[in-house]
Amino acid sequence: MPFLLCAATVVPTIGQTVTTLASFDNLDGTAPQGPLAQGQNGNFYGTTSYGGSQSSGTAFRIAASGLLETIYSFCAVACLHGGDPFGGLMLATGGNFYGTTSGGGAQLVGTVFKLSPAGALSTIYSLCGCQLRRRCFTVRRSCAGRERNLYGTTETGGAGNAGMSSRSLRKAN
Repeated sequence: MPFLLCAATVVPTIGQTVTTLASFDNLDGTAPQGPLAQGQNGNFYGTTSYGGSQSSGTAFRIAASGLLETIYSFCAVACLHGGDPFGGLMLATGGNFYGTTSGGGAQLVGTVFKLSPAGALSTIYSLCGCQLRRRCFTVRRSCAGRERNLYGTTETGGAGNAGMSSRSLRKAN
């Protein structure tokens, strides 16, 4: 019987270095979410779940030079625009970004929002239907569909209260 022996080896990558572009403090936000989204202007955009001027997260921009700027501070849980962003940002074809919060909104369970590269935020949908339990509807990831809708998933809700997927939300222009 033939016997095959496999060994795991680590191959060093020559010439690869990691450079820190920016570091966060509580005022800039804490707990960055998801991967960064690169805007049409070349800057990188993202969100933090906590910190900022109202302690409910921020939206930020990082230039290639490393300059970190807070472009929006999310407000407390009772805020209609939402708080505690979750899952990072997604760049849409028009140059705006879309994201989600896990708190705030009309029923205090989160929102879907649109953010301009300059930091103008508008709520396009308030999540609902969870008997007002905080964080019970949290859109994990969203992507732009061909029909100009946003699609995402929730971590709870649905028939078995174990989450829902492919919920489409009409995208505001």
